[in-house]
Amino acid sequence: MKYLFTAICLFDLISCHNSCKREGDTETSIYITDDIIIKDKVKARDSIFNYDYYEKFLQKLISTNRYIFVPLSEFDTTYSSEKIVIGIRHDIDYDISSAVRFARREYRNGIRAVYYFLNTADYYGIAKRDTIIRNPSVLAYMKKIQNEYNHEIGWHNDLVTCQIVYNLDIKKYLSKELAWLDSNGIRISGSSYHGSEYCYTYKYVNTYIWKGFIKNYNFENYDSVFFDGYYVRIIKFNYTDFGFKYEAEQLNPTYFFADVFYIDNKRWNMTMFDWDSLKPGDRVIILTHPALWD
Repeated sequence: MKYLFTAICLFDLISCHNSCKREGDTETSIYITDDIIIKDKVKARDSIFNYDYYEKFLQKLISTNRYIFVPLSEFDTTYSSEKIVIGIRHDIDYDISSAVRFARREYRNGIRAVYYFLNTADYYGIAKRDTIIRNPSVLAYMKKIQNEYNHEIGWHNDLVTCQIVYNLDIKKYLSKELAWLDSNGIRISGSSYHGSEYCYTYKYVNTYIWKGFIKNYNFENYDSVFFDGYYVRIIKFNYTDFGFKYEAEQLNPTYFFADVFYIDNKRWNMTMFDWDSLKPGDRVIILTHPALWD
């Protein structure tokens, strides 16, 4: 399903004219640029999957003084015999406003997380055959999350899709894109793979772009994909070729939770786990998809 960024704007953004003076965040508004302001007091439509509930969950964990929170670039090197290590990861599939709301709440509670931006999403650019027309305003969101809220920015890997569906030269495209981000002060350490509708249609996983990653037998097209009447070979790279220090799927936590998992036909949420059962030395990764909240 394709969600247009312009449609999201109608609900989540207040537009200003060029004369609008830049201000600091308030209790009700988050200022991205003079022209982009995100409303931050939205009516909760779900009793659990809402921003206030998420913040209360974080505050409950913090109050116990049992946890160390780190972005995933530090997860593999952070161990403790006295506390529990938690890495929080956010895959930004299509709703950038929700991601900023998460980032703000974590920041004001002293938590650093990682936000993976998706280059085939409308907030990042317009993806077409043979090209992706970049939306430069994505930098303002990245800088807000990285520079003001002190979070890590990551690459949400849709690279097999970029090669197969959009016919991009991955080495050239990704190198250019990462160089552009770096030249604008955006520091990217790692990636996490995206599961788009194309993955389910054409039976591949985006980690298949990386050499040595294990085949998922529910997605059998590991080496090539039949697309538009032809078999297209997946060109593979080492993720380190592009300066990535890690791929999120290779990290090895004691527990991994995600808001897209289902238990007894119910979507996983924070109430389904006894957090008091965690022991010092345990290492936990929590994955959310901000677009699925509120």
